[in-house]
Amino acid sequence: MLRKDCTPKIVDEISVDGTHTSDPNLICAHFNDFFINIGPQLQSEILTSSNDANAYRRYLSPASLFSIFLDPSSEDEIVKIISTLKSSAPGYDDISPKVVKCIPHLIRKPLCHIFNLSMPPGIVPPRMKVARVIPVFKSGDPLVISNYRPISILPCFSKILEKIIFTRMLKFLIKTMLFLMVNLAFFLENLLLKL
Repeated sequence: MLRKDCTPKIVDEISVDGTHTSDPNLICAHFNDFFINIGPQLQSEILTSSNDANAYRRYLSPASLFSIFLDPSSEDEIVKIISTLKSSAPGYDDISPKVVKCIPHLIRKPLCHIFNLSMPPGIVPPRMKVARVIPVFKSGDPLVISNYRPISILPCFSKILEKIIFTRMLKFLIKTMLFLMVNLAFFLENLLLKL
């Protein structure tokens, strides 16, 4: 299946309440305001029925008494994950995955140490949670802010930690059979399509 070009383009003009602006600071402020407020606005528009408040429960697996232990990472695992990073845009820290892929043996030890300190208490270093948000045009009038969707670009070190935790979570869910078999098949099929 062919995808539309999702390359972010610089937005040099928008229209807000009928007023056009090309001031980059105002454009950023308007996008920021829109992206921050659209979630709560959409939530307030969703009608919920008191009779159906627990309907979501029928899609859940039965409660589990299992607990998860996140095995420590290894330097070899870090190097392997770094080799799989896509050469995408850098996060707010401007560290490109291309650069990280060139120096895995120099950074594997400190990254392994940081990630292994992070996993047991479940605390992600605050700077790994900061994203660069880029508006990507969907369709329609490019001057209208609601015709854009936000794309969050995380630092590549966040992506490495995410993959470490993902492998452990997936292993746990499969081992404890918390995935319904139909969910697991669907999940694995989608995962394979992304590889």
